[in-house]
Amino acid sequence: MIVELTMLALFAGQIERFAMTPTGPDFESLYDRVAESTYVVKGIALESKYIYLRIPTEEELTKLGMTLPIFRGGRLFTIAVGQTVCRQADFAPAASQTAPLANPLHIFVPDEEPITKSKWNPYILNVSEHFRQGKDSLLFLRDDPRRAELPSRYLLDPGLTYYRISEGDRGAVELPGVTGQPRDFVTPLVSAVTALCEAVKAPDVETKIRNLRAVRDHSTDAAWQKSVDAAINALQQEQAKLPQK
Repeated sequence: MIVELTMLALFAGQIERFAMTPTGPDFESLYDRVAESTYVVKGIALESKYIYLRIPTEEELTKLGMTLPIFRGGRLFTIAVGQTVCRQADFAPAASQTAPLANPLHIFVPDEEPITKSKWNPYILNVSEHFRQGKDSLLFLRDDPRRAELPSRYLLDPGLTYYRISEGDRGAVELPGVTGQPRDFVTPLVSAVTALCEAVKAPDVETKIRNLRAVRDHSTDAAWQKSVDAAINALQQEQAKLPQK
């Protein structure tokens, strides 16, 4: 009965999430989502495998008041990066170097994660990211805040770096095939993200702002133009903090 209620709750949440799916490209809070991402990349899912929790020792079980380990875990996805679209560092006033992104990269998604509200729009609900093997996606990567503790809890390699996706499934955008798809809203989204990212790859803040103003009319969508304005405003605020020449 508990399992049935859990599944019904999850299904209801997914219905609400899909009910809020836009009828056009998802430009909502696009600047915030891109700028929050450590990297935005295009990648293909190579492998998906289930990873179990580490079995607690007898001493740990006694401490936790458990008699049997709970066999749960999560799914580890291996992604081959084909293109780095932009870096979080690109949104800083001046160009900077960052450590190269591991390729392939690894994303670990624990079981039973709750559905969460978007940080920028409480009416949008996000479920955890998932990838289909062999499919290309646009990925809004973020550092996994629990990456240091994951190998001690799960049977994961401590030598690997683990990432998550910003806004869950919303930030793991599967790309359409060569011939596109009916109601293809992904292609203009990818085009817009690319335009935003290319604009901020300039070496200095003045050029970044000038480039952003030039791409503001890339789309007439109000949410897109609001995102470009937000990017310009953020850079102008950082520019004001710089020492005057």
